[in-house]
Formats: sequence, structure tokens, C-alpha cells
Amino acid sequence: EKEEREKTSQGTVENEQKGATPTTSDKGVGVVISSTALHQYTKIQDKLSQAFASSNNLSKSTDSKLKRYRFNLQKAVNTPVCAISSQSGGHLFDKIKRLRQLLSGGAVEVV
Repeated sequence: EKEEREKTSQGTVENEQKGATPTTSDKGVGVVISSTALHQYTKIQDKLSQAFASSNNLSKSTDSKLKRYRFNLQKAVNTPVCAISSQSGGHLFDKIKRLRQLLSGGAVEVV
């Protein structure tokens, strides 16, 4: 047990020298996160916040055109997701392809 703590603390010191930021997890065990990973995580969190802020108008709008657009968008996502089954690999590939096209900004047929 003593050897493990020494190895962990030695690894932490080495990682700190490489630009990693020491943090603690829920269990209190020391964890090392590289500054690059922390920066990338922060950027992703910022993009998520921006996405929520930009979609807020869409979810709370009373305009009938925006409501219809929101409904069609939900339908375009829910239909392929709910249709995913273990029927065949081609079937799954088709559903993933449709979702990918939608998320890439492409046109998707809403049935």
C-alpha cells in the first residue's frame, strides 16, 4: 500500500511537470488531467451552453411557424431513433446515416 502511494505521488509530480493539473475525484483519489484535455473540456462545455442558449427561443416560441418547425425537427430525430432495431446491419446503418445527415445540416425527409 505504501509503495502504491509513492508510485501515485511520483506519477503526479511527473505529470505536473508535463503541464497536467492535479484534481481530486469523488472518491478523494488524486487524478491528473492534462491542461490540453481540460482546455478541450472547457471548450465543449462552452459550445453546449451556446447551443442551449440559441435553442431557447425555439423551445419557448409561440409563433406557429416555429412550432411547426420544432415539431418537424423532433419528428426527424425521433423517427429514426425509435426505429433502431436489431433487424439487420443495413437497417441500423440507414438510421445512423439519416441522423448524421440531419446533424450535419442536410435535408432529411420527414415521414
